[in-house]
Amino acid sequence: MYCHDDGTYCEYCNESHSSSIHQYSYEPYLNFLSSDKDDENRLAYLGFELEAGGVSSSERNRIADEISDGEETFYLKEDGSIPDYGFELVSHPITLKRHKELDWEIILNAMSSAGMKSHDLGEESCGLHVHVSRNYLSPYKWLLIDWFISKYQAQFELIARRKETHWARFKKSNGQNIKEVYGKSSGTRYQAVNFENSNTVEFRLFRGTLKYSTFMATLEIVDALVHWAGQLSISDILSTGDAFENFTGYIKSNPLYPNAVNYLKENNLMEVKKCA
Repeated sequence: MYCHDDGTYCEYCNESHSSSIHQYSYEPYLNFLSSDKDDENRLAYLGFELEAGGVSSSERNRIADEISDGEETFYLKEDGSIPDYGFELVSHPITLKRHKELDWEIILNAMSSAGMKSHDLGEESCGLHVHVSRNYLSPYKWLLIDWFISKYQAQFELIARRKETHWARFKKSNGQNIKEVYGKSSGTRYQAVNFENSNTVEFRLFRGTLKYSTFMATLEIVDALVHWAGQLSISDILSTGDAFENFTGYIKSNPLYPNAVNYLKENNLMEVKKCA
């Protein structure tokens, strides 16, 4: 018999297991990482969970060992919802500028080259969930973000690369006061914006991807949401007429979000200037 993460495996099971992949319940001490280029007044920490699979157990274990960095920036976990053999890649809390300095492109390419899939396993199979430190914004600002995403559900489904699923429901007010619906726990984590965690707010709407530009666009859009909402109120947003256009304008004006700009343009969610 073999032991791993306080679990016991028979010899056959141990052969299909990698020491780099922990049980789903594994929770290490978090390593908060920022860049030397970060503004100390703008330290929003983003952590992500990326699900991928579709390979044999031996290939899964090989790629897990290949990409492992000793859990300095991320760790790997088992996830029974992933088709065939796969894992969940979970990053530590990291600022967007630091994410841009890390080897995510190399890691995603290695996973893809090994035959792993995320987006291509289907809308409901693999997700890319992004966590943000809950204390970065006030409860009112989180309410604003939750309301905004639900109000523009059609646009955010395009951004997320999938329609609403039972894993990530968009909230509906149905005539209720918005304070009774948005920005708060709803008794289930399966919401587009999940408030069930005590220390983070989780954006669950995104479909998984191993394409680096799409992956970075997702992180940039979440970072933009947090900072855009941080400077506005609901009345400010409503007074702009088209709040979604106001949001994409904020992204376009910020040099920190080049992948998001390209992604929004490719999906016809941002106006493209035509040459005269």
